[in-house]
Amino acid sequence: MIEIKKARQEHVEGICRVCTLAYWDTYGEMHPASYTQRIVEYFYNLERVAQEMRNGEYWFAVDGGMVVGAGGVGVRRKGK
Repeated sequence: MIEIKKARQEHVEGICRVCTLAYWDTYGEMHPASYTQRIVEYFYNLERVAQEMRNGEYWFAVDGGMVVGAGGVGVRRKGK
């Protein structure tokens, strides 16, 4: 059964994994592999996702203890 939960720091690795796989599945054939690799390394690395979680929220879908989906919600600051 798939459950949707608010992510915590211990879910960062699973979120990075599922977002990387999704990006490759969606855009992998549209761009050179080197470009796609640079994008996923920049956006879906452990440090960046952990920082984003401190500034906003991530939610994830888990099925049988495995992260199978994820989404982030940004937080807007005044004047930005």
